Amino acid sequence: MKRLAMAILVAMFLGLAGCGGASSGYDYVAEPRRVPKPKTCSDYANARQILIDEQAGKLTKSDKLWLDMDGDGRYCEERGVAWKGERSQAE
Repeated sequence: MKRLAMAILVAMFLGLAGCGGASSGYDYVAEPRRVPKPKTCSDYANARQILIDEQAGKLTKSDKLWLDMDGDGRYCEERGVAWKGERSQAE
């Protein structure tokens, strides 16, 4: 029984020793990930459009972070100033 257990352990060790230990001569280079740009305030004409997209589940976590930069739950609004829907960036 001990010999069987020892043989299994040796086989597992030898199997793991071959995983990644030797260089294959191929340098792995990760390809850049294609991540969509987050939506910004300039992508919307008014706050209602943002609310519609949020309710429809179209906003990603990244979108929400960009639209609510203060972290206070209000999208595209400066502190103490209501957003009137002006485009914040020229496109």
